[in-house]
Order: sequence, then C-alpha cells, then structure tokens
Amino acid sequence: MQSYKKVTAPFAGVITARNVNTGVLISAGNGNTSTSNTSNSSLYTIAAYDNLKVNVSVPQSLSQSLQTGQTAQITVRELPQRVFTGKVVRTSNAIDPTTRTLLTQLEVRNSELQQVIESEYQASLLNEKSITQNRQDWGEAPGVCFFRGRIAELSQMKQWLIEDNCRLVAILGMGGIGKTALSVKLAKEVQENFEYLIWRSLRNAPPVAEMLANLIGFLSDERETDLPESIDGRVTLMINYLREHRCLLVFDNTETILQEGDRAGHYRQEYEDYGQLLQRVGEELHQSCLVLTSREKPKEFAPLEGEVSPVRTLSLVGLEQTEGQEILQDKGLFGSQPEWGKLVEKYSGNPLALKLVSQPIRELFGGDIAAFLAEGEIIFGDTRNLLDQQFERLSEIEKEIIYWLAIKRELVSLDELLNDIVRPLPKREVMEALESLRRRSLIEQRTALFTLQSVVMEYMTDRLIEQVCHEITTRDLRLFMSHALMEATAKDYIRNTQITLIIKPIVDRLLNIFSISKNI
Repeated sequence: MQSYKKVTAPFAGVITARNVNTGVLISAGNGNTSTSNTSNSSLYTIAAYDNLKVNVSVPQSLSQSLQTGQTAQITVRELPQRVFTGKVVRTSNAIDPTTRTLLTQLEVRNSELQQVIESEYQASLLNEKSITQNRQDWGEAPGVCFFRGRIAELSQMKQWLIEDNCRLVAILGMGGIGKTALSVKLAKEVQENFEYLIWRSLRNAPPVAEMLANLIGFLSDERETDLPESIDGRVTLMINYLREHRCLLVFDNTETILQEGDRAGHYRQEYEDYGQLLQRVGEELHQSCLVLTSREKPKEFAPLEGEVSPVRTLSLVGLEQTEGQEILQDKGLFGSQPEWGKLVEKYSGNPLALKLVSQPIRELFGGDIAAFLAEGEIIFGDTRNLLDQQFERLSEIEKEIIYWLAIKRELVSLDELLNDIVRPLPKREVMEALESLRRRSLIEQRTALFTLQSVVMEYMTDRLIEQVCHEITTRDLRLFMSHALMEATAKDYIRNTQITLIIKPIVDRLLNIFSISKNI
C-alpha cells in the first residue's frame, strides 16, 4: 500500500468525468476501488478541446481528390459571416453504398472558434441588457413577421431619426399602403438608440389630455401623479421628459382625429389641441422624436418641414411589381410576369388591396390572374370598403374635382379644371382642394399637372357610373348635370376611352334596369 500519488495526464485538457473520489483506495492493476464491486476502466475522463473533429460525408464524385493533410474551409450556420480552416486527417476508405458518400474526418483548431463564440455570447448579453434597460411599451402595435420592400424608405427614416435627430416625422399615404407596418419595422430597428419607446394607436381617438397623461405616466415611471390641468401645462411637462431622456413616440392612425368633409389636415372638434402638441414637439428643442402615420398630413407640418429641418414627411407610394409579387407568394396565385405586373399596377401597388383581392382570385378563379383580369372588375368587397372610407372624408369640392379627374383620365392642369367646373369657384379654392387631395395621397402630381392613382381611377369610374345611374332612375340629376361624361373637345383616344369605360357601362346598366330601351 502506498500513500497519495500524482497522476499525470498524457495531454492537456478538461476533466469531464471523475470516477473516484479523493482518499478512496485504488486497487492495483485494474483501477478497482475497495468500496465498489464494479470495475472502472478509468479514473478520469479528459477532453482535449484545442482541436475539433468534424465528420463530413463527401460525395463519391469528389472523394478521389481527397488527401490526408488537405485543407478545407468550414462554415457554421450560427456564424454565417465567418470561415474557419481545417485539414483532412482520415477517411473511412470506403464508399457508403446507400448514400454513395465517403465519410471524412476534418480537424479544426478550436481556439479561434471558441473566441468567436465567446465574443458573440458577450455581445448578445450586452444587447439583451441594453434592451432590458430601455423602457418600452408597444401598446397595440401589430406584429410584422413578413416585411417586403421599402428598403430605401426605411434607410431614409433611420437616417432622419438617428443621424439627423429629427423631432417630428410623418409617414403619409392612402389606406393600406403600409404605413403601420413601416412604423413598426422602423421602431424595431432603431429601438436600441432610445431610452424609452412608446407606440400608440389613435384609432379610437383618445382625447389629448388622456393621451398626455398616459405618456407622462410611462416616461416618469408613474411618479408624476399630480398633473397640470391645462393641456399647455401637460405638453410642457412631457417635453421636459423628452429633453431629459431620448424617447421615441409613435402615433398610428392619426387621421382618426382629423375632420372628415373638410380640407385635409384640420382637426375634429375637441381634438384641436393635438395640433398644439405636434407644433411644440416640432418647434422646441429636445433629444426625442415623435413619428406619426396618417392618410392626411396635419396642417402643422407645412410651415415646419424642410430638407434640413427637424420636421420631415415621407409619402409612401405603391410597391413595385417584384415586391408586390413577393407579398402574395403564399396566396396560391399564378400568372406570367406581364400578368403579375398588370395586377400590381391595377391596384397601384397597394399591399392591403393586393392581399384583399388575392382571396377572390384564389377562390373564384382558382388562382388564375389572367382569368381574373379578363373579367375587368377589380374594385369590389373589402377593397371597395377601403376606398369608400377614403372618399367619405372628402369635402364637396374635393369630390367634384376627383369626379372630373376620373372623367378626363389623363394629366390635366389647374386651368383645365377651372374651365370644366360648372359652378363658379375662386381659383384659390380649387388650388386648396387639389393640395388637400394631394395630402390625402389620392392624386398624383407632375409639375403643374394632376391625375388619379390607378386604383383610385378605377374606383371613381365605378362610383361615377353607379351615381349617374342612380340619379337617372330617381330623376334627381345632380352629378349628371354638373359633369360632362364625354367631352367633345377631348383627344380622340380619350373620347373613345370615355365612351368605352363610362358611357357604354351606364347605358348597359340602364337597359338592364328598365329592361327595354324605350323606357329610358
């Protein structure tokens, strides 16, 4: 019997298993302990982690070129940007008859990989800690798991918020164009640059006093309980927090606090104080940003915005064909590239309109885009409801102008519209109405010429036909008397289009209503 002895391992490594305890008697020869009837073949298990063994199944066609000592490049799925170098140490020297591959073992120095993994782990811990420390309240923000396109817009918005330190930013566009999705994606990508993040929907039109109380409560960690009674006092208190901390506030669906049936950008009764909030956030110095989404531009933006101003606006247009096709890739639709292009163009690249129409295309036409387009009817169901909501917000003069743009069907000037409008209107009012329609993202402007977006043109043509037929059948002639459905002085191709798309559908519908033409 001998006392304690020092055991030296044959290589450096890490003990991964110990089969004996300190002080236990070790029997000579086979490593048996005196306290156990079991036979242990080893005292310790040691793992060397300096080198990693990687087994690879090499296709038979490449196996003959393999040689021991040959170098190989290895990538790891979790670290797609890194490439590690290893070498071939041995092969099975036999092709697997089932997979027709040669089992090959590579050896990779683990030190570099271990450093990368540790570095990535520490970075993830810091990132997690940073996000945890930042106070966030996403409110009713929707999840955005499938985001396509808008790369340029997203990049521009990130520059405005992070590099240019903008204080007030508006994302504008017609319903369904993707404003909410972009605001959520933007907030997700810039969240680490802000101490506080608050996302609020104005869909239910909360009073401004209630909204300010909610924001101040969150920014003060609920310490501010005795709030000023006046709106001005509450705005002042909130801006103090925007100065003290770097905060990102997002207001979605801002159009719900704006007045319907009036020029774009004016507020509903009892919501005018939101204008004071926006104006002061845009004018006063602080280190935070308020981003809002809206179908219309609030009137406070016009005097404040500019290319180098801390107040900016981004007007969203429709998606391109490739992006529009991508958002419908799981909807079961099929067609040629020109047919896809025509479908996206018909709906002005509006993501929501494209998603809404994908269901009837799939269910009524078996997913065949060409068959759907051949029917010629593209505005119906939920798509029509979406545009109805936008139309009902218009003032009377805006409705009058938008009907004329549907009839004229091409770019027109302000003077042409003034000549067409039957009732005498000051030029100033028509200019204001055109600017209001532009703020609502319903018309397109090129220099001093105006026209409708494609999907709005289709919608207004359908609405014009329905309204004229209704007026004729009820003998209440208003639109019919104020708008010439076909212009004698128009260009031949425009006049032919007016006959085909407006006059003929009206006549066909009236014939169907009255059964025989002599009753018309």
